[in-house]
Amino acid sequence: MSSKQGKAILTAMGKDRVGIVQDLTEVLTKWECNIEESKMAVLADQFAVILLFAGPQDNVEKLLAGEESWEKVADLQVELKRVAAAEGKRGGLTYLVETVSLDSPGIVH
Repeated sequence: MSSKQGKAILTAMGKDRVGIVQDLTEVLTKWECNIEESKMAVLADQFAVILLFAGPQDNVEKLLAGEESWEKVADLQVELKRVAAAEGKRGGLTYLVETVSLDSPGIVH
């Protein structure tokens, strides 16, 4: 497996239900991918998410090629799009940020 990281955007839309985020993140976890950024919304009874994920280049390429069935989220329209990895910034200061926030079971896998 390649040590190079790949990145992609996942968008999903469909009827809102309990466990929807857990089902999406379970697939990404299976392919050794991590969520880097995400935005989610519920409008009326519809759920929408757009998220940037990263993982081993080989795994990201397999996901983009359709090697995952996404059967646990068959009730959603799921689309993946390749994105170029942003180049790291040089210089600057390194910070450690610690946050505390509310959570509920199943919100993220």
